Amino acid sequence: MICADCGLSGQTDDRCSQCGGQTRLHGRYRLLDVLGQRSGGTTYHARDELAGIDVVVKELLLRATQNLKEVELFEREAELLTRLDHPRIPKILDYFELPRGKSIGLYIVQQHFDGRSLERELEHRRMTALEVARVLAEVLEILDYLRTLDPPVVHRDIKPANLLASPDGVRLVDFGAGRWVALAGVIDAMTAPNPADRPPELAALTSGLRALATEGKSRALAPYARVALLTSGSSDGDRPSTRAAGDETAHASSGTAEARTDATLSPEQF
Repeated sequence: MICADCGLSGQTDDRCSQCGGQTRLHGRYRLLDVLGQRSGGTTYHARDELAGIDVVVKELLLRATQNLKEVELFEREAELLTRLDHPRIPKILDYFELPRGKSIGLYIVQQHFDGRSLERELEHRRMTALEVARVLAEVLEILDYLRTLDPPVVHRDIKPANLLASPDGVRLVDFGAGRWVALAGVIDAMTAPNPADRPPELAALTSGLRALATEGKSRALAPYARVALLTSGSSDGDRPSTRAAGDETAHASSGTAEARTDATLSPEQF
């Protein structure tokens, strides 16, 4: 256990052996492990002893922040999470401030999901084309939910590190960069003549829907197979060859189709 006051790990009692402070955060949260750290902030795997459940605790110490923008993003995430209700998005369970020495600590407590990020997953293995198809379908489901809100929400930071692979599917976390958007702005973005002016999430949604609308499952899965190739890395020893990965889907639609490995993919290719 980690002391909530001084951060010393290895604690077993209610009082810290080093600082003498309470080891429980806010009198109820036992900090078990550090999940991540960045400027001014730490994310913990914790135990809510009052509710008897595991949770995620995000901490932002104001004295350690580089600028007010970090505080704004932290508070924005808390506000967004209170308004979201989707099984693939963590629910906010608590939000509070605590005095931390001569400074203030801001805290978000949210639902804990079992699993690890896709970024960590890809460090150990290459995903198959079917796995990538499933991930993209589940992410599209989340994006579809976010766009139906009034006003719509744009996450703005969808990447493997913010996608958790769990037994029940993919979860989208870290809404610190997210924001509500005016519907007019969404329409303008969707109709922007230059693809470079369109949000990356919209491009992914458009490409995915274009693929799923294509007749035949093999053709619909082909673009996802290309995504799998892009995430396969270049290690020769423990990863399958590019051609072998392409065979999973590219050859399903045509006996002469070749797997593509170019990194320039546009909706027209789908």
